[in-house]
Amino acid sequence: MATEVVVQIEQATGIQLSGTRLLLRPTVASVAAWLDSPGASSRVIPLQPLGSGPAFFCVHGLSGDVFEFVQLAKCLAPEQPVYGLQAHTEGGRPMILSVKEMATLCVRGIRSVQPNGPYYLGGFSSGGTIAFEVAQRLRSEGETVALLALFDSLYPGYLRSLPSRSWKQRIPLHALTLLRMQVQDVAAYVRQRAATLRERTRRKVWKIRFKSHLAARRPLPDSLLKIGEVHRQAIEEYQPQSYFGRVVLFRSLERRGEPDLDLDLGWSGSVPGGVEVHEVPGDHVTMLTTQVLCVAEGLKACLEDARETRTPVALTDMALP
Repeated sequence: MATEVVVQIEQATGIQLSGTRLLLRPTVASVAAWLDSPGASSRVIPLQPLGSGPAFFCVHGLSGDVFEFVQLAKCLAPEQPVYGLQAHTEGGRPMILSVKEMATLCVRGIRSVQPNGPYYLGGFSSGGTIAFEVAQRLRSEGETVALLALFDSLYPGYLRSLPSRSWKQRIPLHALTLLRMQVQDVAAYVRQRAATLRERTRRKVWKIRFKSHLAARRPLPDSLLKIGEVHRQAIEEYQPQSYFGRVVLFRSLERRGEPDLDLDLGWSGSVPGGVEVHEVPGDHVTMLTTQVLCVAEGLKACLEDARETRTPVALTDMALP
């Protein structure tokens, strides 16, 4: 139902209304007021505009939306302003952009709210990679990035760099896992592994089709213009450069279905100063939902620690109508 409403509003007004915007404005009157406001076409969303401190900017991930940060912003209220940076689209279709191009658009959005640093940035999952490049871009422009927070973000290509197991190695491991399980859990485990295999196969087919269309300069059909796939492809092609600022990684403790991962999830190689790791309860999803209070407390402490001065930073008026 919500998706249908978003599509109808976009078709009628030409303004892109994300799921996050709809969540923040649950009534017809509040949506109408926002559509009439000067900032309606902005891709910067004031998730929590209250507070006098420097804003925390959250960068979109694969979905292009920033709904993952809604609960976190509420937990940081009322003293900490939080803004979300959504992906840019064209006629409701994802734009084919590199991570560096996405970062350029994000920087433009950040500066529309806060023209100068110090800046405090964050990104969840794959959004951490985009936030990493945003921080690089701001520093290259002479700005101070006081904090870059990554929320369960894997370093680009990190999983591919891990030793892979052959089928001969995987079969005994799966068999051992099944033997240790309760009988009622076996069917769910088998379904999960089958779904993972189907997804990997589907992803490989998509990549082949996507690259062949680009190479031949053929128009991309809607079946290939899935925002999550387009962004995932851009992140796979991104090659991070060394970053010399402060990086904090909030890492979920529950790593279901994943191989043994390094504590820093692969980031230390591109962060000469080291990555500060905070392990938090929950898994990749629940860390920012049911366990979000733990993350919020950790982030509050990091933000306080990163503020070198108490001088207010000027923010433009992006408050909710």
